Amino acid sequence: MTTHNNTTITTLLFMCLVAAILMENVTANATENLATEALSALDSIQQGTFMQCTNHSTGETFLFAKVLTPNVPANGFTPALTPQDTPTPGSVGGYYQLALFRNQQGNYISRINQVPIEVTDADLRNNIDARYQIDLAAQSYRIYTIATASWSQWTNAGSFGNNVDYGSFKVYRKDGQWIVDGGYLINTNGLLQAAACNEIPPG
Repeated sequence: MTTHNNTTITTLLFMCLVAAILMENVTANATENLATEALSALDSIQQGTFMQCTNHSTGETFLFAKVLTPNVPANGFTPALTPQDTPTPGSVGGYYQLALFRNQQGNYISRINQVPIEVTDADLRNNIDARYQIDLAAQSYRIYTIATASWSQWTNAGSFGNNVDYGSFKVYRKDGQWIVDGGYLINTNGLLQAAACNEIPPG
């Protein structure tokens, strides 16, 4: 009888251990799925802002964005004095080119730092059930200026360390929908938009 009880207890302990492992796997999978969903939400914004283009002579892939001149609302109290060389709103004022990292598989990628943020009681009461901080980095960048028709030198100026931190976002899920806050750490008052590969100036 004692042997039977010991066997039963051992079986129950084993079943509890298996259940705990399965639950841990389910939780890990759910967390991984949330992280993937957050990246997908950010990716839709990334695709509208930067285009991946490959230099066919070197095989290297870069990110490109064009800078559109903003539309400045007219001031009714001040007469409009517009110099002849002032770019028209919506016209291209320049381009940004970001040099990407190359991973072990040979693909060119942005370096992504994704950190989960603890969901607070206030978040839960506001129907927010997941939060992430996502930062994007490249190796270096250069700028093409339409006014001078030339590219700048490659640089990582304006960033901490050796990499170029070009994007910082807070991504959270509210009412089942992912929302992206934050933006690109690029010094321009224009509108960033993905540039077609065939419009990139040579150089």
